[in-house]
Amino acid sequence: MTDGDLTADKSTFWVEVRATFLHWERLRVIYNVVLVALTCIATFGLKPELAMDPGFWLGAVAAGLAANVCFFIGPMAECYIRWLGYRSAVLTYGLFGAGMAFSSAVTLVAAMFVHPTTLF
Repeated sequence: MTDGDLTADKSTFWVEVRATFLHWERLRVIYNVVLVALTCIATFGLKPELAMDPGFWLGAVAAGLAANVCFFIGPMAECYIRWLGYRSAVLTYGLFGAGMAFSSAVTLVAAMFVHPTTLF
């Protein structure tokens, strides 16, 4: 293997990483829409008075930011798995689905049992 081969391999790797992250950024829109919808339905369905509570909105924004930081695990995991040599069309959507299911469960539990103003 020559230095030229290594450079080409590195270049190909970074092109693939970039494409992976760009694809996940499109999925981030779906992720956020679903979590906002679940939060609104669950919270306002159970506790409509929270709509006028500024503390709720502060907690919701903080939770949304935390959820988006956690979202970053998806593309990082995909890049690592691809680097290990596993390539599958199902990989992205499997990771996204698992993360979406976990985040949805956390959102629903938080909306039902935790009052966000107690966080601050």
